[in-house]
Amino acid sequence: DQLTVTVEGFSGSAGTVNHASLTVVQATTWQEWLIPFSSLEAMGVKMNSVKRIAVGVGDPATPRAGTGTIYIDDIQVGHPVTAP
Repeated sequence: DQLTVTVEGFSGSAGTVNHASLTVVQATTWQEWLIPFSSLEAMGVKMNSVKRIAVGVGDPATPRAGTGTIYIDDIQVGHPVTAP
């Protein structure tokens, strides 16, 4: 199934981004996923006013029961830190 991230702003606007790979949830190693702010801002989400972030597997519009485990860590919002 598709790995998704939905970001909701305080204004009520929300945007959902799908991972490019349909098999990323089957990966056995750590995978980094960088989501540009511009992709969510194009959906009307103001990234300086985020209320909620949801990470899911499958279609959020038609949820269904399933089994499995995924590990989500190091969620960061902002610009990457660069070494001096």
